[in-house]
Amino acid sequence: MGVPSPPPPPRPLAERCASLRRPQAVLIASIAAISLFALAAPLAHGAWRRGAGPLLALGVGSVFARLAWVAPDVTAGAVTLERFAWAPQLGLEVALRLDGLALLMSLLITGVGAVVLLFASASLRDHPALGRFYATLLAFMASMLGLVLADNALLAFVFWELTSITSYLLIGLDHHRAEARKAATQALLTTGAGGLALLAGLVTLCEAAGTYQLSELVTRAEVLDHPALTPAIALILAGCFTKSAQFPFWAWLPGAMEAPTAVSAYLHSSTMVKAGVYLIARLSPLLSGVALWDSSLVVVGAATALGAAFVGSRQTYFKRVLAYSTVSSLGTMVMLLGLGAGGATAAAVFLLAHALYKGALFLVAGVVDHATHVKDSERLGALWRSLPITATAAALAGLSMAGVPGLLGFAGKELWVKESLHALQGGWTPWLIGAVAGAGALNAAMAAQVALRPFWLAAPSSAGAHAPAKDPAHAHGPAWPLWIGPALMALAGLIGGVSPGLFAAPVALAAADAIAGLSPGAPGAADVPLDVGHLVKPGPALYLSLGAVAAGLAVFALRRAYRAATRPASALDPLGPQSAYAAAYSGVLGTAQAITRVTQNGSLHFYLRVTLGFVSVVGWGTLWRAWAGASEPIPRTPVGPIEAALVAGTAVSVAAMVLLRTRLAVIAALGAAGYCVASLFAVYGAPDLAMTQFAVETLSVVLLVLVLYHLPRFPVFRLTAARVVDAAIALSVGALMSGLVLLAAGVQLAEPVSAYFSQNASALANGRNVVNVIIVDFRALDTLGEITVLAIAALGVLALLDVRAERPGPRASAPGQPADAHPNPAHAPADGALAGRAPTIGGPA
Repeated sequence: MGVPSPPPPPRPLAERCASLRRPQAVLIASIAAISLFALAAPLAHGAWRRGAGPLLALGVGSVFARLAWVAPDVTAGAVTLERFAWAPQLGLEVALRLDGLALLMSLLITGVGAVVLLFASASLRDHPALGRFYATLLAFMASMLGLVLADNALLAFVFWELTSITSYLLIGLDHHRAEARKAATQALLTTGAGGLALLAGLVTLCEAAGTYQLSELVTRAEVLDHPALTPAIALILAGCFTKSAQFPFWAWLPGAMEAPTAVSAYLHSSTMVKAGVYLIARLSPLLSGVALWDSSLVVVGAATALGAAFVGSRQTYFKRVLAYSTVSSLGTMVMLLGLGAGGATAAAVFLLAHALYKGALFLVAGVVDHATHVKDSERLGALWRSLPITATAAALAGLSMAGVPGLLGFAGKELWVKESLHALQGGWTPWLIGAVAGAGALNAAMAAQVALRPFWLAAPSSAGAHAPAKDPAHAHGPAWPLWIGPALMALAGLIGGVSPGLFAAPVALAAADAIAGLSPGAPGAADVPLDVGHLVKPGPALYLSLGAVAAGLAVFALRRAYRAATRPASALDPLGPQSAYAAAYSGVLGTAQAITRVTQNGSLHFYLRVTLGFVSVVGWGTLWRAWAGASEPIPRTPVGPIEAALVAGTAVSVAAMVLLRTRLAVIAALGAAGYCVASLFAVYGAPDLAMTQFAVETLSVVLLVLVLYHLPRFPVFRLTAARVVDAAIALSVGALMSGLVLLAAGVQLAEPVSAYFSQNASALANGRNVVNVIIVDFRALDTLGEITVLAIAALGVLALLDVRAERPGPRASAPGQPADAHPNPAHAPADGALAGRAPTIGGPA
């Protein structure tokens, strides 16, 4: 018996922690967990009411903690892949990938989401649709998380569209208000139209590259020489620009401020509006350096940053100011992504900083609204006395937004300015620096408007346009779920600025490496220091940054004069994005109405004429090409005198149906045509079918005679020219069908199934009548369906007859009115109307 081997030595603690950090289906589990929370949210709200929000926030916080636990491995260069079969026959799979960029976005989605859920549990405590809000917000969160983790272009698009749908539901949460419905519709139409363009662009690019895996797509450099690259870039950018509210598509985002503050803080600062920025960043390793891509990003981004900052600096309502500053910041990120690898670093840092300070300021606006019921920042002042924690959080977030040293926002702004100065060496004109300086200054002014004016300056006097609506001293302090969110995010911005190595630098720089397409360990974003000591160095970038802050404070101090001086700019509103959207919306509706007035006019005769005419035009072209390319001659069967007589009888009967003017004569001609066709079946060896056809024709004639006998004669209800057109269309379609039948007779794609039925009717079904065996056995389900349809129709007729039988007798007529008069003479049919007009649906012929 051998000596047992000694147990292995215990692994070091660091190795054991690293083993625990290795994700085991953590990506799909994160999406699934939040999806389950969404399904359970209404039940949780119904069961616990006040406790449902904190409980759901705790659940989302656990997902955030799990992702944060694996963050050290990801920031060190590890990439996690998870693949599951979706539709193997189509080559589709659920492919998820966690790298630096996906980690940054995932942490923001779950971290800010947990804070917003906690905030909403207090701010929307008495809202009648709070349970629905929880479910929709969590569904949006799962969709957004799926988007940033997806490694398959089609899967990413599915999640992209889900974010649009769920955001529509969130913006329109208070759907009893017309403004909320209008804003939600505008957001859905704008982002939905962009989604269609994005789908076309992604499919074009992926087909040109030969792969739909995003991680493989960015390595296919050969696609840069493909002729489809230009339209693919244009379509992808159109989709991204609509989602991230870039000029000229930004109008939907300020309108979306009709949503509750919790929605604005989440969708419009940290998540949805960054989806377009994220996709641009995801494709940058492949497309960065392409002139169309880079120039479009820089020009559109800079124009958006400056234009939105100008519009926002003239606002005074909390959420309007924050909305336009968000649009301006999104333009900044888009611009930076067009400046190459250095711009990728600045964009990643700016994205993180913006999510923290803008989310905090949106929640601050919600706290102020909840405490004072005032939305105009100019009507408030000295709120620090009653809201000290909220005022402190607002100050920290505002300083970060302005770009004051010591906060994470300064790092993002400083890198932005540095990359813009560096772009001058790459050939960009000095106007770019002017746009950067102007946008930076106006954003500082907006930061002072929402973070300084309501809290730290004196309340306005009771006179004037901005008279206070309420004494700030009487503003009630908020519950802790309201102030804890802005306090945590503002504190995170401070820690990220003072000690970026704790979390900000590793996460942001790992994301920058992923944007630039750099492999772990390669020189690049990880070499950029973010601490204050390295960033605060005398030079053009620092002077420009601090000068922008000073200029912004000057604009704020002189804000009344500034708004008066810029008031003439309002004359350009008819040319702005909102007016363009309104014009496009009205134009589409007007065009649709003009088209439908013609194509959907309610006339069945018109519908048949257009449909059959189109079929005739297209069909004859197809028939001509097929006939000319037929490899074998069309088979011809000898026609005897009996067959010729029956065909002639059918033709004469049909012509008589058109020409005769009495209903009984038309019915007789219809029956004669049917009998001729049934006789043809008998001549060609189908007696069973002929007998069935004879029975059907006889029954049809009897029913028609019983129903139509008492109706008046046919009047002439069409002009001769119109009847000629109808006859031409009818003859053309009839000849087309005959030609197609003749052509089909000479085409044999496979062995005819009739041989199988003939050989197996007796062996498999014990029947000698092949037709009956086909109907009852081989095609029994078809027969069952037909019987079901007939039975339902019979039940419907029976129900109508029962209703008619239960009707009371004729109502008493008014004095002087005949007993059989129509109850509403204005609606009574004219004499002969049934015979004198073609059947219509919803309108005149």
